[in-house]
Amino acid sequence: MAEPGPGRSLGSYSPVDYMSITSFPRLPEEEAGGEPVPRAGEDDTFLGEHDSDPDAFLKSARLQRLPSSSSEMGSQDASPLRETVRDPFSSDCSCRQDGLTVIITACITFALGVTIALIMQIYFGDPQIFHQGAVVSDASHCTALGIEVLENRGSSVDAAIATSLCLGIVNPHTSGIGGGGVMLVHDIRNNLTEVIDFRETAPSGIHNDFLQYWKHKPGLLVAIPGMLKGLAKAHSMYGKLPWLDIILKVEKVASGGFNTTHDLAKAISDLKEDELSNTFQDVFFPHGLPLTPGTFARRLDLAAILHDVATRGVDAFYSSNLTREIVNEVNAQGGVMSEEDFINYNASVEKPVQTVYQGHLVFAPPAPHAGPALISALNIWKGQIDQAHTPRKAEASFFRKKINEFHAAYPREYVPFHSLHVGPSASQALVVGPDDFIVAVVSSLNRPFGSMIMTPSGVLLNSQILDFSWSNKSTNLSSPNPQNIVEPGKRPLSFLLPTVVRPAQGLCGTYLSLGGSNGERALSGITQVLLNVLSFNKNLSDSVSLGRLHPDLETNLLQVDSDFPDNDTQDLESRGHQLDRTHILSLVHGSRRSNDLIIGIKDPRSTDAEAATIL
Repeated sequence: MAEPGPGRSLGSYSPVDYMSITSFPRLPEEEAGGEPVPRAGEDDTFLGEHDSDPDAFLKSARLQRLPSSSSEMGSQDASPLRETVRDPFSSDCSCRQDGLTVIITACITFALGVTIALIMQIYFGDPQIFHQGAVVSDASHCTALGIEVLENRGSSVDAAIATSLCLGIVNPHTSGIGGGGVMLVHDIRNNLTEVIDFRETAPSGIHNDFLQYWKHKPGLLVAIPGMLKGLAKAHSMYGKLPWLDIILKVEKVASGGFNTTHDLAKAISDLKEDELSNTFQDVFFPHGLPLTPGTFARRLDLAAILHDVATRGVDAFYSSNLTREIVNEVNAQGGVMSEEDFINYNASVEKPVQTVYQGHLVFAPPAPHAGPALISALNIWKGQIDQAHTPRKAEASFFRKKINEFHAAYPREYVPFHSLHVGPSASQALVVGPDDFIVAVVSSLNRPFGSMIMTPSGVLLNSQILDFSWSNKSTNLSSPNPQNIVEPGKRPLSFLLPTVVRPAQGLCGTYLSLGGSNGERALSGITQVLLNVLSFNKNLSDSVSLGRLHPDLETNLLQVDSDFPDNDTQDLESRGHQLDRTHILSLVHGSRRSNDLIIGIKDPRSTDAEAATIL
């Protein structure tokens, strides 16, 4: 991408001295100690009848110097009347008047020029303020990298790319280049929003009948990774720094090392070491011991891959020896993947679903993501249907009429539902940049460590096929969703839900970006944060911190986390809800922009997450 030219006087990073613009000279209206100086053109008869005769004019002017009293007359006798040496209407006064005219004209011209330049800069140029921004992610190291990209004059999307790839290194159990995700990009000034979907797709050789054997053939769980192609697509649309520079920054994280996060250490401790490959154990159990919080680690294997991606582009992953290595590793464990699947993979660019809620536009990814469910939930809450923006207005109206606010009902009294296994692990990266863009990215490997298959080069592969529905997948009584049956090249249903909010009218007001993790609990978590901010007028920090609840439709239990108030849980129980108390339901991070103030807020339930703001 092109760098800003060094010669721009009103560019994004060269603030204007407004005091110098408004400091104009004071115009002299009167001569000191005398009568007001007449201005040319104020009185057409100022010179009278003599202005056409120079000699008569001079005589008339000299007569004005005659004495007006007897004392002056006496002194005149002693000193005979002499011809004045300097005429009061000499060229000096005329020059002074012309000089003031030049100064006034120059000042007005300069002021108009600067005003026009500022107006053009505001509407057509880069932002005047380029020192504010916020980055929020699941790991402090990656948040710092995103801030570094912004400080190096990268775009918001540049920062989101670097942060998301960094999370795949620092928290490899939740995301990485062997997985996929979705990015929501909002352009504030132009009110344009795009969804870049780079979730994994089913391989061409997959068939629904194969999936019943997945426990013995884990290679069947691996879908075609979309992470790198999706981020490259986003960079081609919104990037500013060169791709090489961004990826090399991430490579330094892998080669330079980082401290093991609490979340990664917890995920490692939950593994059964005897079921892991040697490559997997070498990475996460060095010298036979699991990584613990704070342990320093390097990923030189991923650094080598990222170096190739930086210099050769995404073909280094999708059409190379690494591609062949991934395919061979997956198929050796029962998979049906081909190199053509990688070559044919494409990230899709789509429009979001949206609704108007409490004077704000809410944007979310379309199906097969959970965006329509979020929109319906908001419309149920507000009790009315926005015909212009609601994609599922009939369902929202139906559910609203069925709700009994005084007593709980069984889920099946509302509508039949289908079982859906969703990966609980996801990484979040939120960026609100000084370039007036808001970016939210949620990426995943599905369940922790994905399929547990790691290639010799260090690529940990996803288990995204688990998000499809098929018969006998579970032992519960719910039926598989016919719209979520696995097909070649298809993306499964998803609860990855990056969300952006902006004022419905104009530019001034509250902007939000939110992301969540832990599967379907992310949907309920994001919905409750939005209600707290937009309906109950709470600040974002409190809204993210408050206790949450989640209805488990299969068990008909209402789950509440440890931060949920006791008096509210008692009220819920009095209405017939059966409660299931759990420590953490979901992690929801957020960022907020109110006029010129930008802040990032992490979910306090996370030990490793970090929010940073450039002031």
